[in-house]
Amino acid sequence: MVPAFAAIEALYFKMIFILSTTMLAVNPKTRRLQRGLSQEGLAKRVTVTQPYLAMLEGGAFKNPTFDVLRRLAKVLKCKPSELID
Repeated sequence: MVPAFAAIEALYFKMIFILSTTMLAVNPKTRRLQRGLSQEGLAKRVTVTQPYLAMLEGGAFKNPTFDVLRRLAKVLKCKPSELID
């Protein structure tokens, strides 16, 4: 394995572990409403289901994958780091 690739892979898995044990600090609902989006509209843009987004907003599900977090941040026009504690 190429050393640079191994380092990147290790960093990626470290980020995944950190994110899997971290809760959302900012309720996506606040940012969604500021952007004038419905749950269904945001869900479509982020390519998740509306029930999944409702669980995130309601606090029933607090550990989205890094990919979902990245897509949420892109649509909500913020940094992923602004969405996690």
